[in-house]
Amino acid sequence: MSAAAVASRLHFRYVHRGRVARLSRGFAQAIPADARTVLDVGTGDGLLAWEIGQLRPEIRFSGVDVHPRPETFIPVELFDGHRLPMDDRAVDVVMFSDVLHHTTGQAELLAEAGRVCRHAIVIKDHIADSRADRALLRAMDYAGNRHAGVSLPYEYLSTHEWLRTFEKSGLWVERWDDKPDVYASPLRWVIGRRLHVLTVLVRVPATASR
Repeated sequence: MSAAAVASRLHFRYVHRGRVARLSRGFAQAIPADARTVLDVGTGDGLLAWEIGQLRPEIRFSGVDVHPRPETFIPVELFDGHRLPMDDRAVDVVMFSDVLHHTTGQAELLAEAGRVCRHAIVIKDHIADSRADRALLRAMDYAGNRHAGVSLPYEYLSTHEWLRTFEKSGLWVERWDDKPDVYASPLRWVIGRRLHVLTVLVRVPATASR
């Protein structure tokens, strides 16, 4: 068995399962109470969205992915990684879970999310405010995604870069949590230390952009 395969199995057994359970609770709380439809961008197998749905059964989830899998927990549609295949204001909420650092066009994709959502965009991603942060995130990304053939451009943003990207996309930060509950101890002290953010964004009102 290759080193990548071993790393993948260990990551799934000791990290992924608990991480999905914790993230589902974080997303369930962050998604606005009046949301009824959510688009999960880069949904993968859809397990996270499905888990959120167990906590928020009033929400109907759909997903899009550049590489839809044969079997998924929610309906998943192919998209090109740039333009979301939906009409303007088609869903209440768009969510991204550790997806934006896999693309070099964060602002473009966030602007698309702003186009298709009615209420909010909910994002879980990484923060890299130092070289050490970037090195650790690269190792985590490799262990968790290399085996699946996921693109790994390692496009981690600092806090300042995230805020600048949101502004460029015409979005405002409504909530910013840079200490979300992602991992249990002792992993929390190693890979959960201010490397993650859970944020809720809304479109900048027309009056504010004048």
